[in-house]
Amino acid sequence: MVYQRFDPESPLPHITAAASETPRAWCVAEYFMNMPDQLGASLMITAAKLSEVFMFIECNRNSEWRKLVKPDSRILTMIYGIGEKHDCMREASRLIISRGPSMPRCNLYGGNSMGTSRAIECSNGETYATQSEAAETLGLSQSHISRHLKGLCRDVRGFKFSFKD
Repeated sequence: MVYQRFDPESPLPHITAAASETPRAWCVAEYFMNMPDQLGASLMITAAKLSEVFMFIECNRNSEWRKLVKPDSRILTMIYGIGEKHDCMREASRLIISRGPSMPRCNLYGGNSMGTSRAIECSNGETYATQSEAAETLGLSQSHISRHLKGLCRDVRGFKFSFKD
């Protein structure tokens, strides 16, 4: 699937995708919320699976998001485009950096609150408790596995990894 960006000039912005592509599709999304000091404040820009974008799975891993967003909070979600994971990760990073000093609060101050010991699955069929365990077992660099999981490279010496959860 090629990354498709919404056309903001269109009277009805839209993106089309085949039904067979939708479960695998990723998107670039921005989340907004009214804050006491700012109406319509941008909270976070992220790449997420299209099927999970309204479940806030990526957002709930962010420590700043968990401080700001309460269960009854109303969140406005804007989707900028859809595509493959690595294309969406790259586009989300570009969008965050382009904001400069007005970067969304969760991207600026938040960190991964879920820890770094998430189980990962390898294309060889094995599941590893941590990236370090996979790296040691397969003779790879943990940082290369991390870069792959972030969508910054397509594989690590022919191996592909994904988070188990």
